[in-house]
Amino acid sequence: MAKKQNEKSGETSKSEKNTDRLQEDYLKKLNALVAEAEEKLTETLGELSKKADDIKGVAEYQMKESLEEAEAHIRKNPLSSVAIAAGVGFVLGLLLNRRS
Repeated sequence: MAKKQNEKSGETSKSEKNTDRLQEDYLKKLNALVAEAEEKLTETLGELSKKADDIKGVAEYQMKESLEEAEAHIRKNPLSSVAIAAGVGFVLGLLLNRRS
């Protein structure tokens, strides 16, 4: 009977060791996957940041161009620009008074 208990305890300890090894292997694999995911996320974030900066630069350039064109038009036609601004202000004033 003592022999059977020793055999059972030996099998149990082997089983526990195998379970521990499996857990360690899974943890190592999981840690490797997490590290890889972090690396890919960091890389993607860098790419997105660069693209956002590029888009910002293009938007700023287009805005400056539009502003320069508007200023040039106003300088060439100051009276019509004032008349258009007054007309837009008048229409907005009418619309805003109706809502109040």
